[in-house]
Amino acid sequence: MPQRSSVSYLRHPSLQNFDTATDQEVESPLFRQTDLSTGSRTVSSLSQYWAHKVFSYYHEKPKKTVRGASKSSGSTTPRFRHYWTIFFRKTYQSRIEPERVNVGIFTEETRNTAICFKILKSLGMKRHHQARISILNLCEMAQNHQATVLTTIQQYFQDNEEQLEARHKFRILQVLHSIITSSPLLSEHWIQIFTSLALQHMFQVTELEEVYQNAASDLLVALWMHSSTYVMPKLVSMFWTGEFPHRSVLYAMGRIITNDSTPVTIEYDTWESQLFQIGEMSAPSLTKKTWKEELNREINKYEGCYPGYSSEKTCLYIYYGVVLRACDNSRIVKEHLNTLLGTSHQHALQREGMAITIGLVATQHLTVTCSVLEEFSRTTILEKTPISRTDQQNLEDIHWKWASSTVLLCYGHIAARTKENILTLADSLASRMVCYFQCSHWDGPVKNSFLTATKMLVAAINNHKEVNNFEFFQKSQLVICLMKLIDKESWDILCTSDRQEAMLAIASLSKLKPPLRLKEKSKLLQICFRSVFTLPVLESLKKHTCLMVNPPDIQVLFSQSMQALDQVLQGFLSENPDPGEVLYILEQMVVWMDSKHPHERQRAITSITMFLKFVMEQFSLKVKLTRIGHLVGMLGMLCGDSDENTRQQALEAMLHLYTILLRQKGLYSEAVKKRKICYFCLSKRSCVPHVNFLSSSVHIVKVTEIGKKTYLQLCLIQTVSAKRTALWAISPLVQHHTQELVFAFLEFSLSMNRNVVELWKSVGSNPETCPKVLHLLLQKLEHRPTLDELTYLKGNYSESLAAMNTLYEMIFVSEYQNALKMAFPHFFFAMVTQIHYIFELNLHDENCIYLNKDFTTFHTSPNCTSVEAVKSLFSKNGFWQEFAFLELQDVWAQLSTPRSFFQGVSMLSRAMVEYSCPYIPGILLYSVSMFQNNEERQRVVAMIFFTEFLRSPLTSKLLSKKMILAYLQKGIKDSNLVVRVVSLHCFSNIIHTYEKNCLLLSRLPILLNALYDPSEKTILASLYAVSSILYQLGKQSIDPFSLDLALTLRPFFDDERETVRGSAIYVFGSLVSNMEGRASPMLQDQVCRSLIPLLFHLMDQEEDVVMKAKFAFFRCASFLNWDEPEKLFRRIAWEEGLQALHSIWKCFMENMFSKVDLFLSQALGYIHSKQWTMRTAAALYIGHTINMLPYAVSRILDEQGLIFLFEVFAELEEDEEKFIRHVAESHFTSLQKIVRLV
Repeated sequence: MPQRSSVSYLRHPSLQNFDTATDQEVESPLFRQTDLSTGSRTVSSLSQYWAHKVFSYYHEKPKKTVRGASKSSGSTTPRFRHYWTIFFRKTYQSRIEPERVNVGIFTEETRNTAICFKILKSLGMKRHHQARISILNLCEMAQNHQATVLTTIQQYFQDNEEQLEARHKFRILQVLHSIITSSPLLSEHWIQIFTSLALQHMFQVTELEEVYQNAASDLLVALWMHSSTYVMPKLVSMFWTGEFPHRSVLYAMGRIITNDSTPVTIEYDTWESQLFQIGEMSAPSLTKKTWKEELNREINKYEGCYPGYSSEKTCLYIYYGVVLRACDNSRIVKEHLNTLLGTSHQHALQREGMAITIGLVATQHLTVTCSVLEEFSRTTILEKTPISRTDQQNLEDIHWKWASSTVLLCYGHIAARTKENILTLADSLASRMVCYFQCSHWDGPVKNSFLTATKMLVAAINNHKEVNNFEFFQKSQLVICLMKLIDKESWDILCTSDRQEAMLAIASLSKLKPPLRLKEKSKLLQICFRSVFTLPVLESLKKHTCLMVNPPDIQVLFSQSMQALDQVLQGFLSENPDPGEVLYILEQMVVWMDSKHPHERQRAITSITMFLKFVMEQFSLKVKLTRIGHLVGMLGMLCGDSDENTRQQALEAMLHLYTILLRQKGLYSEAVKKRKICYFCLSKRSCVPHVNFLSSSVHIVKVTEIGKKTYLQLCLIQTVSAKRTALWAISPLVQHHTQELVFAFLEFSLSMNRNVVELWKSVGSNPETCPKVLHLLLQKLEHRPTLDELTYLKGNYSESLAAMNTLYEMIFVSEYQNALKMAFPHFFFAMVTQIHYIFELNLHDENCIYLNKDFTTFHTSPNCTSVEAVKSLFSKNGFWQEFAFLELQDVWAQLSTPRSFFQGVSMLSRAMVEYSCPYIPGILLYSVSMFQNNEERQRVVAMIFFTEFLRSPLTSKLLSKKMILAYLQKGIKDSNLVVRVVSLHCFSNIIHTYEKNCLLLSRLPILLNALYDPSEKTILASLYAVSSILYQLGKQSIDPFSLDLALTLRPFFDDERETVRGSAIYVFGSLVSNMEGRASPMLQDQVCRSLIPLLFHLMDQEEDVVMKAKFAFFRCASFLNWDEPEKLFRRIAWEEGLQALHSIWKCFMENMFSKVDLFLSQALGYIHSKQWTMRTAAALYIGHTINMLPYAVSRILDEQGLIFLFEVFAELEEDEEKFIRHVAESHFTSLQKIVRLV
């Protein structure tokens, strides 16, 4: 494998989300900075850093560029030099010799401090997306230099606090929050300093309003995560001032309360006691007028527009609850609760907050709380709700519409808070919940509140230590409500989790006494089954959510619904663990097993399987199961269902039922044994055979006849399960009669179809049999009768062609992969020689279409099959680099034609040598063994492989020089002319001396001078000679001449003569390949400058030039070590048109974003090309760049550049080609955006 270049152009982060042509600010680092001294924009980065690289040769000093001048620079045309002077600003950056640079020596700490100070200073001048990058940089620096960064931030904040703008300080607070959050450890010194800083800024009033205060509060919360013992007392003390706490205090406390690590950081009891302590200290404020007014204002205010408002509001309701809880005056508590319930119930946060407050108050004032709720419910829900009115036009006010939702949540929180008294209150709370739920509108908020309250109530009851002795008399009423809720759910839409939440609540209620009555249970099961089983198929369900803004995951929702149904069934059985209960539930589901809809049958059998598995694993039934004949019959019928999943689930259900019956009889060991056997059958996907087609073949003695009869019967079987059973039966037969059956099945492989492919898969199902099968097929492949011999064969049947078809299909069959890897050299050599054999039979088709993988019956050219087999050996074995080398040089077309076949074989071997294919030793040794073969085709292919493989360093480890010379001497005397010529040519490959390399290198200057000859024949001859020298040198360095050769070749890329530019591009690609891994920076720059010409020549008018440009472009990308080369190869090789240009452009920018200025200037040079395809490519590239990267383009343009760019687009709009005019018109919008940015 060749060594890659160490040069790497990192992908710019802005390419993760390309700029758009809209006016909105995009989160991208493509921005323009402001000059602090003048307030104007900085100098164009393109003209500042790249002007000297565009115009200067490497052999002379760069010259200044004067606007309007026409200086000569390399291969740049005079017109393009004029474009450059207008397009970019006048600027010059001279090169500084290394020995004249004064290097200042700083300590690492000083350097880091300076960098940190610079970033902090620039935060106030950057946009949002730029500030995010700076924050990330500071966080990364803080990981290794925490003390330095924090010290710098503290000092900068302390020295400049009065001069800093609010936005600047806000971003510094964000930096501190990010650093402290990501830091695993923080010293007490920094905790104290930054706690004081956060407390100071939490109350500051700025133009940023709540956003600034929240940033300071977030910093305090981050410090609390490191030291709650220090921060919490500071925060709690702010509630003791006697005044209503500031919103920042509520926000910070809310963030701590809702933080997931709260119970981990401190004990929950301690945390709750601190909250109650806050309530006790603030309780006297309930009588203060100003405090009450401030409280009412905050309660009635709803501003859900800024981040963190929910935390602030949650803490406000908790604070209100603990204060009322600590109050001793029942009258005041009742007054405040009435006031609270009199506020708006419109938003979910308000309803949940009221419930939290009332739940906390109920822990000390339960009687008062219940009476207030009762009175509110009677006057607001039962009297004001439209469900009790006859006049439907007077709908309730939006603020009172969901008051019943609030009351339901309140009862749920009361149940969760009054844990010790829950058994006494349970029935009372449940009856009120049922009443208010039935009297309300059954919309989304009410249903969610009822489900939440029910789950909280049931969880509180189940967690009580005396629950086993408790009978919940309101259980049936709750189940009826839940049952109605499920029944009201749509049967053709699944977009919420209400259905599954209701079933989970029913499953939880099943654990409580008393059990449901049979009638209630029967109706409930029917509703649950109908609600889940009758839902449409998933594809139809997804169509109903395609227009939603945030569509739910239908697959997940449906899976959760099925699991919830399983838990309901398991809950009923846990409630009454009796065989009668099992039979009752199964009888309810058997009806659905006979549904006419396949998806309903599948869902029913899936639930039955899970239920029987639960019974088998969790219960030991002492009473025998009776009346199961109907169930067994239905399971047996479903074993032959048309749906594969249904069949498999039916088999598994039968297995679980059989295991249960064996255990009832006490046959535990027998149950385990039978279970293992059945699981083995399931793993083999075998099914009860419906057609016994082997019985008629018992009297036949010959195994070959049995195999043929088996295949013929297999073609007649329509049932997939029976066909699999038949194929499974073939496998043990092949183990004992491999040769006979392989030869018998070849008769059916001349024309491949699905049945034949499945037959060969079954033959190779045993790993020990695969190598034998492969060896026998290779034998048949290499037994190649002549055309005259084939005429005497009945039906013109050739075992060699049948073996070729079979071996080709085996490349894609997983069962044969290991055997193919072991036999790769033999397989590869045999398939290459098979191509030549097909030429001899005159069966090749130059216009053949490559094989399709649909496994339908087809008749195709044998030549296509053999070439595709060789092609697939590279692609399927992961040799994508070799595959790209061959694909981009059109080697497959060479192999498909007799005239270029030998050249194609040579290119195959060159690709393997180029990328050090691990199979070279095996192929080389196999080729040596073919030198004495009687078939000329074998010897020719073997000598070509032998000749090219001598360039590989692996050859010297296998063969000595004496052995190589002996083989070549025999080759010179061979009877075949091609073998003799190749053997003579091979002598040049074994002589790698220093003198030979020097001689070849000495010819390069002469050939370079010959390239300046005006004669086309002289130029082509010189390019061919240079290509031959590069091939002869292999990986030997040509470094003294590599730069001169690159500079000489590049002007020929745009030569008017297609043969000249195609040859020059190909030689340049070979040069880049030769120098990969050891090139100088100057050559690397030349390679970068060649990318745009090569990219544009992908749209050249000549197909041959396009193919060579693809090869050279891919070589340059590999030379520059681009990321994801496989993706680039696929785009170059197979994508076409505008889609290909967009894909390659994206990959181009991901790897070469830093040189976008250079590429844009080069593209302008092609606007006036004589080839309309080149003008089209240039227009598309420029238009695409300004459209996708407007911020980057605006950084490299000034006003003069914009004027010129408008002139260019105006010219393009008048181009003679309609498509170019369309491109120019469509990108004027993007150009206008750049005007606004500049």
